Amino acid sequence: MNKLGIDIGYSTFKYVYLDNEDNLIESNYIFHKGNIIKYYSEIIKKIKVINKETNIIIGITGSLSSYIDKATEIPRIAGRCSVFSKTDMIHHMQDGVKVENILQGLCYALVRNYKIN
Repeated sequence: MNKLGIDIGYSTFKYVYLDNEDNLIESNYIFHKGNIIKYYSEIIKKIKVINKETNIIIGITGSLSSYIDKATEIPRIAGRCSVFSKTDMIHHMQDGVKVENILQGLCYALVRNYKIN
C-alpha cells in the first residue's frame, strides 16, 4: 500500500509519497502563504493521478497535528471546493466551534473527498 506523508507547518507544506516498498515517488516543499486548502487539494489531485492502487495511507504531522490532537468533535466541512470549505469554517468559527475541531473537520473533509473521487 502506498503512503502519503504530509507536514503542514506555520508557513510551509511538505509532503512525501512512497510506494509499497517505501521508495520515493514524489516529494515537494511549498510555502503555502496561508492557503493550506488550495495546496492540499492540488497535491491530492496530483497523487490521485500517480496512484495506481485503490488504497493509500495518509499521515499528517506538523503544527496542524498538535491542534488536531485536542479535537473533541468533527464538524461537517465541505471538501470538494475550497470556497465552500472556507465558508463552512467561518460559520463554525462564528458558532464558537474550537479551532482544533474545525481543523479535524477539514482533515476528514479532505480524506472524504479523496475517497469519493
